[in-house]
Amino acid sequence: MNRHLVYIGSTLPTPGFGSSVVIYRHLKRLSAEWKVSLLAFDSEREKHNDIPDNWEIITIPQKKWFYPPVKRRLPFSLDIRLHLLSSKYIKKAKKEKPDAILAQLGKNSLFAKYVSQ
Repeated sequence: MNRHLVYIGSTLPTPGFGSSVVIYRHLKRLSAEWKVSLLAFDSEREKHNDIPDNWEIITIPQKKWFYPPVKRRLPFSLDIRLHLLSSKYIKKAKKEKPDAILAQLGKNSLFAKYVSQ
């Protein structure tokens, strides 16, 4: 049975240029032995259609009308937002727990930390 790897980053890994192509090449090589899932915001998914068919893409809605604003002075507001964002993935992860999580440091680093717990 293949092991399961989940990638979380600010951009989807695609063949092109920059850091996304490096991650794309690593994931493509790993996909021979691993099941690869990409956790991406819906706005990012709309930009790319060149993801291999054997990679699963889990989209997360970045904005919804009922998401509370995140305020630096109210740390719990960030916890609420992270919980709402990750709820879709967490339901799926309970059915199929990943063996590894690969996270790209950037604006979603805190989200990756929250999801990995």
